[in-house]
Amino acid sequence: MKRFYFLLALLLLLPCSLVAQDSVLVTLRGIVTDHDNGRRLPDVQVHVSGTNIATMTNADGRFSLRLAQMPEQLLFSSIGYATVVVGRDQLEKTQQVKEGKPVEELQISLQPRFTFLNDVFVYSPENILNAAIERIPQNFPTVPQSYEAFYRETIQKRGKYVSVSEAVMELYKTSYEDSPQRDMAVMVKGRSLISQRAKDTISVHVMGGPLESLMLDLVKDRELFLNPEMLLRYQLEIETPQTIDNRPQYVISFRPATTYIDPLFSGKIFIDYANLTFTRIEYNMDMSDVAKASAAILAKKPFGMRFKARGLHIVMNYHNDGQLSYLRYLGVTYMFDCDWKKRGFATHYEANSEMLITDIKPEAVRPNRHNAFRHHDTLARQLTDFDDPDFWKDYNILLPTESLENAFRRIKKTYNQ
Repeated sequence: MKRFYFLLALLLLLPCSLVAQDSVLVTLRGIVTDHDNGRRLPDVQVHVSGTNIATMTNADGRFSLRLAQMPEQLLFSSIGYATVVVGRDQLEKTQQVKEGKPVEELQISLQPRFTFLNDVFVYSPENILNAAIERIPQNFPTVPQSYEAFYRETIQKRGKYVSVSEAVMELYKTSYEDSPQRDMAVMVKGRSLISQRAKDTISVHVMGGPLESLMLDLVKDRELFLNPEMLLRYQLEIETPQTIDNRPQYVISFRPATTYIDPLFSGKIFIDYANLTFTRIEYNMDMSDVAKASAAILAKKPFGMRFKARGLHIVMNYHNDGQLSYLRYLGVTYMFDCDWKKRGFATHYEANSEMLITDIKPEAVRPNRHNAFRHHDTLARQLTDFDDPDFWKDYNILLPTESLENAFRRIKKTYNQ
């Protein structure tokens, strides 16, 4: 059960290697909004039709795709919205020049879509969930896969960013019937920026990193949650159905029905109505026993420091290509307080990590274990300049939010003080 929690400790150093990639010829950028109220939509999947290349919108609803050639179509999909398809003609207009300036941004609006399932086919949540678990061998890869992914870790102290690390990763995942312990992650290119202010010194860091994120794939490591023993500890209910990628979804909520030696969770599971594949899982740690939650999250801290967990939220999305489903995105957010004995006040921290799989390789290649992350390794402190505008020029990334962009500039100033 310990691997179910994102733990905390000091940063570790990571060996890395660089891998060449074809040069980008086309960059597509845009903003995705709600058609009815104009609200910018985060976490919208942006998928290149006919390929495995994808990205997501950030918290500001913005996205960026870097491609070797102009795609025929882009698909935009999100929970509760009808999928929007944008053709090549509209995409090419973003590359034209108007009034001496390039037209760069697409303006995409998604129409809310409500889903109604025939009551005849709505079974109990236990039956739906068990059927989805039984179909995992048919719905998920049964052979190893290699992926390209983007990974970011951030730490905020009292609401201000004090650490940002991000990297392009190569991932190797074995069959969904194999042990997640054999999955691997290797850094291709990365950078890190950590505040140099003495008062920003971070006593507690993210422990886990890309490999631990990869192992939070609950569909693959079913011993963590999707197994009969653990499910007996939860109360399941059918919620209002939703739509993802124009496909109706069962929504099953769960919450603790009993106590356990480790903290339990509450959340929702989205299961495709037609093929019973897992589409999304989101959950929060039960904080009713703060001491138990703190003990489960914390792995290591400096002597004399007091630690108190305030919350843990995890979300994972899966994408179906018409035949199989693959992990597409995994995000972890956890909040905690730290203070020193006799100081009398606590410092609020929020740590985030997110992994976005941007492409699936045509062949699976097991990386050299010497270059791979070990369990609990985090991103190394890199000396690369964050101000380099071409740092990610050949890779698709998850755009930073406006608040993160401001944080880059603020943290950078600390190097000159």
